[in-house]
Amino acid sequence: MYENCLTGSIPSSLGSLKKLVYLDLYSNLFSGSIPSSLSSVSILQEIVVNNNILTGTIPVTLGVLDLLGILAVYDNYLTGTIPSSFASLSNLQQLYANNNKLTGSISENFFLAAEMVFFDVAYNLLTGVFPSGLTHIQKLYLNDNQFSGEIPTAIGKYTSLSIMDISYNHFSGTLPVDIMDMSTLALLVVAGNSFVGDLNTVFSDPLFNQHLVTLDISSNGFTGSLPIALFDSTSLETFVGARNCFSGSLSSALCNAVNLITLDLSGMTAGASCASHYRMLGMDFYTVAYVDGDMPSCVFAMPELVALSLSGNGIKSQVTVDSIGANLVNISLSNNRFSGSIPLIIQQYEALELLDLSYNRLSGVITSMTNYVTTSSSVDSVNGSYISLDLESNRLSG
Repeated sequence: MYENCLTGSIPSSLGSLKKLVYLDLYSNLFSGSIPSSLSSVSILQEIVVNNNILTGTIPVTLGVLDLLGILAVYDNYLTGTIPSSFASLSNLQQLYANNNKLTGSISENFFLAAEMVFFDVAYNLLTGVFPSGLTHIQKLYLNDNQFSGEIPTAIGKYTSLSIMDISYNHFSGTLPVDIMDMSTLALLVVAGNSFVGDLNTVFSDPLFNQHLVTLDISSNGFTGSLPIALFDSTSLETFVGARNCFSGSLSSALCNAVNLITLDLSGMTAGASCASHYRMLGMDFYTVAYVDGDMPSCVFAMPELVALSLSGNGIKSQVTVDSIGANLVNISLSNNRFSGSIPLIIQQYEALELLDLSYNRLSGVITSMTNYVTTSSSVDSVNGSYISLDLESNRLSG
């Protein structure tokens, strides 16, 4: 009965179907609440009611369903808490409750009985601290909630974890070095929190780094130099370190990550915790430190790189490009202090979809940008595709 246009409420009479094992009602238009009568179906193993218009709370009584292995209630309008009674569900392996309006905290003993492998409560209003007892967890999504506190050092014991997204919460403190014990971690997203500290000790183990495919540490307060050891990895495909409090220069060691697809280091010294604030004439102003040194030219030639963003770093040098990788289509270098002319190789490069060189000190004559029209949204007359080109606030002519 899934993926139809069924309306009305989920019948409470389903609780009388004593041989019901799988209840799949997802992607309909059901409204009302999840019937508590389902707790009477003792052999029920799956309740899948996501993508409806359900309201009310998750019934506490479902905590008696000893055989329940999958509960999917995501993409509804559910309120209330995640019932603490679920802590006794020893067979519950997958819980999907994301995209609701759930509140409260996760019970301290929630994961003690269950062999939970997939836990997704993203996009709710949940509070409390980082959950404990995640012994069997493989995929953990806590992002876009109101969790707080520090990440416990016990996280190193969760050696089955391959995906952890805890972004956009209120977590603080440092990332524990024990994270390197998580030998299967492939995706780590901690963006939008209040983490601090130097990451060079956290990401110093080459064996651990070789497992990481995606790392997003943006919008925090990390300090020190970039954890360059990460870029010796051949598995790293996405690195986002924007809006932090890093210092030092950009090393050519970035280019060692030969399989990197996305590199975003925009505003790497511009994190909220390190920007200086002052008021003048009733207006708010913020000043940030600049990145030292030149931009390594090798970043343009990285073989798999698709998107490069180094905007908002105040880099003071010329843009030096010896060659451009075959996959590079997005280049954002705005809000720096680049001077000199736009390299001819960029002017003649026909594969770009986005080129943002705005708010720099570039000069010289534009001679070979026949592939572009100098507006913010230009149409490639040959291919019919949109090219975003921004050269605003420079000293260009031609």
